[in-house]
Amino acid sequence: MLVTIDGPAGSGKSTVAKRLARNLKIPYIDTGAMYRSVALFAMRSSISLDDIDSLVTLATPLEFEFLSKNDEFRIKVIKETGESEEFSSEIRTPEIALAASKIAQWAPLRAVLVSKQQAVGRQSGGVLEGRDAGTVIFPEAQHKFFLTASAEVRAKRRHDEFERKMGKSAPSLEQVLSEVNLRDQQDRERKASPLSPAPNAVIIDTSGLAEDEVFAILLQQIQDSSLDRKLQS
Repeated sequence: MLVTIDGPAGSGKSTVAKRLARNLKIPYIDTGAMYRSVALFAMRSSISLDDIDSLVTLATPLEFEFLSKNDEFRIKVIKETGESEEFSSEIRTPEIALAASKIAQWAPLRAVLVSKQQAVGRQSGGVLEGRDAGTVIFPEAQHKFFLTASAEVRAKRRHDEFERKMGKSAPSLEQVLSEVNLRDQQDRERKASPLSPAPNAVIIDTSGLAEDEVFAILLQQIQDSSLDRKLQS
């Protein structure tokens, strides 16, 4: 089973994708974490985020695994040397988020990472969340969703998350809103796979919905669609 969940930052994709993966007993494939990991490696190596060739060279030999233990999901990045690193909160900072959005606009890099995402999904199935999971990575997915919410609501959610994780060092709500708007602009205007819902995606505005409500809506859609397919076959 392949389930794709696309949408802008802070729309609730990650939370509901993880819950669906647990419920459906299939992997959770965080496509954004792959771009975040590459961005982190690039920054560590002082590679310019505009140096497309170097970014592609950096990303091409990397392999990715998605791990879950209890309620924690991590991405494991395996280097060409065989060494590996696992990331969770380390790649969830505002700085890494903006860097990931920046490098995600480069078509040659997207081609490298999309092929890796497709390999993982075709091998094991999964719930994929990102910006182009249902339009580019798996247009053939059985279940497609696009989550959205107002910029103000999404910024408040991310600000609350940063406060829980970072305490007093968390960025201000105004700063988070500014970064959300910048990411939205970068995602919509990039030439390679701009953010937009798949033609046959179910679009859900999560602005006034609680996490449990969003999860229930998606799960019911999947169950109803799966039943319809069985009856038609």
